[in-house]
Amino acid sequence: MDRKEEKGPADYARENKTKNERSSFMSTSNNVCPNGSYQTRPGDDNQNKPHVSHSTNSASSNFNYSSETSVSPSPPHYHEGGGMFDRLIALKKNNPNVKILFPLSSSNGVGALTQTTLPKRSTWGDNDFVQMPYDPCNTKIQVYKESLDRTSKKKWEIINDELAKLKSLVASPGFGEKLRQSVSQYNSKYGKSSFNLLTESLSLKSQFEFIAEEAAKMENNFPFGIPVLKSGKHSKVTSIFFNQKQICSILANAFLCTFPKREGKLPEINFHELYHGTLGNNEAEKKIEKLKCILHYFERVRKIKGNGNILSFERRSLSFTEEPDWGYSSTRKMSYVNVFNNEGIESAKNCLQVDFANQFIGGGVIGRGMVMEEVRFSICPELIVARLFTEKLEKDEVLIITGCEQFCKYRGYGSTFQYAGDIVDDTKLDEYGRRKTEIVAMDAYNFSEQDPRKQFGSHLVKRELNKSYCAFAPKKYQEKTPVATGHWGCGAFKGDQELKFIIQWMAASEAGRELHYYTGDAEQSKEIIRIVKFLGRKDVNIKKLFHAIEEYNRKEIEYSFNKSSKSLFTFFEKTHNLW
Repeated sequence: MDRKEEKGPADYARENKTKNERSSFMSTSNNVCPNGSYQTRPGDDNQNKPHVSHSTNSASSNFNYSSETSVSPSPPHYHEGGGMFDRLIALKKNNPNVKILFPLSSSNGVGALTQTTLPKRSTWGDNDFVQMPYDPCNTKIQVYKESLDRTSKKKWEIINDELAKLKSLVASPGFGEKLRQSVSQYNSKYGKSSFNLLTESLSLKSQFEFIAEEAAKMENNFPFGIPVLKSGKHSKVTSIFFNQKQICSILANAFLCTFPKREGKLPEINFHELYHGTLGNNEAEKKIEKLKCILHYFERVRKIKGNGNILSFERRSLSFTEEPDWGYSSTRKMSYVNVFNNEGIESAKNCLQVDFANQFIGGGVIGRGMVMEEVRFSICPELIVARLFTEKLEKDEVLIITGCEQFCKYRGYGSTFQYAGDIVDDTKLDEYGRRKTEIVAMDAYNFSEQDPRKQFGSHLVKRELNKSYCAFAPKKYQEKTPVATGHWGCGAFKGDQELKFIIQWMAASEAGRELHYYTGDAEQSKEIIRIVKFLGRKDVNIKKLFHAIEEYNRKEIEYSFNKSSKSLFTFFEKTHNLW
């Protein structure tokens, strides 16, 4: 990973206020830009100088964004063939760990990459590849009642027979129960629970024929299988490229619960858990809202011409030699910080957007969960396919997803989440035909089952620093766009908000990126602005901050009998001779 020093002022904190901002903690200033941004210099609290934002095409620009998104009449799509495919061919040839799962041909017909060069799974037990519903080894034993003879039948044949039957029944009442009965014929495990949440109020009937047709294309879309992004640093495949229609086929099969039973490090992919619950119960209502998002996705994607755009999924790990020496040689100055009160991370254009991930990608998106990761995966259902082929993330690994499209608006969070209609994603495309939406899934350490005060210990601080740096460090020649993040791991995982801010700020600074921090709360934004100003006056660097956290752990955690210790920010501000 490129850790080249990047020069420039690094001791500024800026607060970005949108047109619909309700917070007023800097409203007394008259120095406001037309775009509502502020630039404040640490050490000079009396000056709130407006900053004029530069073009977002520049890597070094100071980006400021409004929450109001302009919507184009139709989203951008790539044109098959030509220069884009030439670049994909070159990418594949120069990177043996990259797999492109759709056929390519160059603009001049020379050096074509066809599906014959793609990997092919060898046996049903080959864990380098996803077990597919159409695999010849995926069979069902049938016993004939009269003769007691036993025979095996390919489940793919049973699936297609059942889908043909369901198409003829789609207009009849109680279709959810009929779907459950069909699923039980080819995947008995998933047909045992009620499908009672697939109610008449959903748009399932109008979308079912399209879903069934896309599911049936699975074998043609992936004749050579799908490789697994395996954990560990010696994986044969680190990046996979799909087009949107291939992803639609995967999600259609997941919706119909056709994938074989999964074990080990791969999470569940079939949607059966979404289909049952007690109507009127909050948990059931959240599932219904997710189903609305998914069915709206199918309604939208059926209108895409051709194969749609490209998405890539890259598993990235940090080797021991790439880990920064946080307490000794990391003397880089701290980077810019932007604080946002009233927007979501998904609104951060031209940024690396952080997904507060579970070790198993997607967390509870196809179950009961409905916090940050599940919300993002619900409004951008293409992200869900990562569960099919991504093994559990290890402590030094992240997953980077480039090119996903947002299909749904939403309101609320957690128990109040609701599908709020259609949105047209007008994000521009990159040179490979992917939307310029880059999401990094990184899982925080879980302190919910132990004393959360332990998170201030050096070894766990380093764990979070290395995880964040693995996510933020750009590859060689990669543009150093800002990192858009927030209170990572500070909900159910009991992370300390002040510590997690400092950790992510240190990692972003080491990676040479600005930090765009989304708090969702005006008071928390005040605290962050205040501490960044204070630390700027002290001319801190990464090394000094690391040792300050160690000192806090010694004085306030390890050798303190008082469980209501000072907060980390207060300790930084009140402790003499710390800096």
